[in-house]
Amino acid sequence: MRDNGVKSFSVVSLGCPKNTVDSEVAIGGLARAGLRYVKDSSEVDLLIINTCGFIEPAREEAIETILEAVNLKENGQVKKIAVVGCLVQLYKEELEKEIPEVDFYTGIDFQKKLVQEFAPVKGYCPDYTDRILMDRGHYAYLKIADGCDNKCSFCSIPLIKGKQKSRTPEEIAAEVRHLNKLGVKELILVSQDTTRYGVDLKPQLELPELLENVLRESDAQWIRLLYCNPDFWADGLINMVRDESRLVKYFDIPIQHISDSILKSMRRVKMGSEIKELLYRIRAEIPDVAIRTSLLVGYPGESEKDFWELLDFVEEFRFERLGVFTYSPEENTPAFELGDSIPPQEKENRRSLLMEKQWEIMEEKAAELKGKRLEVIVDDLEGNFYVGRSQWDAPEIDCIVKIPKEVELKIGEIYNIEVVGNDGIDIIGKVIKGNNCGGF
Repeated sequence: MRDNGVKSFSVVSLGCPKNTVDSEVAIGGLARAGLRYVKDSSEVDLLIINTCGFIEPAREEAIETILEAVNLKENGQVKKIAVVGCLVQLYKEELEKEIPEVDFYTGIDFQKKLVQEFAPVKGYCPDYTDRILMDRGHYAYLKIADGCDNKCSFCSIPLIKGKQKSRTPEEIAAEVRHLNKLGVKELILVSQDTTRYGVDLKPQLELPELLENVLRESDAQWIRLLYCNPDFWADGLINMVRDESRLVKYFDIPIQHISDSILKSMRRVKMGSEIKELLYRIRAEIPDVAIRTSLLVGYPGESEKDFWELLDFVEEFRFERLGVFTYSPEENTPAFELGDSIPPQEKENRRSLLMEKQWEIMEEKAAELKGKRLEVIVDDLEGNFYVGRSQWDAPEIDCIVKIPKEVELKIGEIYNIEVVGNDGIDIIGKVIKGNNCGGF
């Protein structure tokens, strides 16, 4: 045992859901090794910041968060600060020089290092089955792999995370059983490239096989897939999602662009016609599917013709959900050598045009749902409305369902509702009494 003055700790987790999982493993490991976890980060012995370093806005957010923590330390509200994760993996020396007030810096794979540095019990190695969920607890992310073998020209993830490392089915099954004990109702599979899961295992395994294992082990009523790269699509995945009731009818497929010249420069595998074929095949096989995508505009050399081809396809295909990023040059990536030829304002204009079109599409789709009956998971209570999500919506990034507080509902339960209208892109529903999934 040792005493370094640290009895309690809190974690600020920035960036993607994969970071959230890493933070939750650290929380569980530190708690098991003798420290007390508190959610309030304003007065604590140790404040841990798990950073994102993927793009410039994420790096800026991380620096702002670190400086806010330094201010808390100077005011005596925090004793020690640890900064970990992706930003540190890229810029550890620079951070140590520029912000020396931080007590401990380390990059990815930080959980054991935190225990060694701060916990009273030495030698304990945190495990996924130690996880303590940071949020409400009725949904949880399941990280099935880390790192990435793809060669996308604009992406710094391989520089940060290294090559893909798929977790074994046995490791994942043990974590799923742990999440069952925590009462998780919605399980969300994530990795850098979910559809490429298992290619690095011996023997190799494909995503549908993993899903069969997860379905056997999990008590979750909904199982969702995020980050499904269209370049490496497993045979049978579409049929499996169509036929298995607990796999929600939702695909997150980041296509990035549709212009062949841009896709080639991005070093993507599938070209525009192949991407379209896949998307339309999914729609044909699963008529009630929701397809979300992510797009990147302002990539070096993106002409007006390239952009309008992308906008025309968004209008043609009518994605249910969509997000747009503007290109930012990342050091040591192949695209960095191409310069940054599109002015910032033009990038933002292109992003705005895409989102305006997408907003129109989502409003129209929300209005078309009036009178339909849907399953909705309740996430929160805000004023006079419960806030929930349909199967077509992932937490934090998609649309919501507003349910007037006419009866008491349980957070985390799934209810059948009838859509009575929409509020822009969000829908308004009422619970169907006597016909729900959550015991009402």
